[in-house]
Amino acid sequence: MYPPVIIRNEQGDLLVEGVDYTLQYSDNIYPGVGKIVITGKGNYMASVTKYFNIIAPNMLGLSATPEGDTAIKLSWLRNARITGYEIYSADSSVKYGSTSDTTFTITGLKQATDYAFKVRTYITVGGKTTYGQFKTVVAHTGLSAPTITVQSLARKRTTINWTPTSNVSGYEIYRSTSASGTYSKVAVMPSSAGGYSDSGLNSGATYYYKVRSYEKVGENQFVYGYFSEPKSVTVK
Repeated sequence: MYPPVIIRNEQGDLLVEGVDYTLQYSDNIYPGVGKIVITGKGNYMASVTKYFNIIAPNMLGLSATPEGDTAIKLSWLRNARITGYEIYSADSSVKYGSTSDTTFTITGLKQATDYAFKVRTYITVGGKTTYGQFKTVVAHTGLSAPTITVQSLARKRTTINWTPTSNVSGYEIYRSTSASGTYSKVAVMPSSAGGYSDSGLNSGATYYYKVRSYEKVGENQFVYGYFSEPKSVTVK
């Protein structure tokens, strides 16, 4: 898109392109410095040359979504004029890479953690690279699924154990009477807990358990992790 050209005479009257003057653009296809030659017509015979900057288009539609518990996927809209995109941490301390695609996945992150990234476009022509402005996006990694063990060491009682992890607020324990049946929440344990004892069960019955962690991120707002693989136990 060309920059707007507005010309007035000494009396302040607006002049009309094609009637009072003509415009000739050059060097205006690629990023860099474009040129406009304004040539008067009729009562206006002067000629003036003006220059304008052409920059790379900015990011459009930038978004971020967690990919599991240690990765975040960035996405944006395609622009055919762009050579590629550069991805950085929000503080510019890390350059994660560049791509000509419309997605980029950043791996090796910590679970249950806020991350901010910034992305910018660039166009390379004739060995010269021009950059667009940075756009910033924030995302929160997920919570991994605990690995649990389930035992029945006492009559009418089961014990579920897992290894506590950091960056969580607690754990939810669910129970069912079949592997694919309806699971009901039977307990909520604090982040320091590594196990739970479930009592008052039927001797000889088989129960299935699964556990997930959660993180409190605001007033009555929670982020839930992935469920563990269900484990079964027959009660003594």
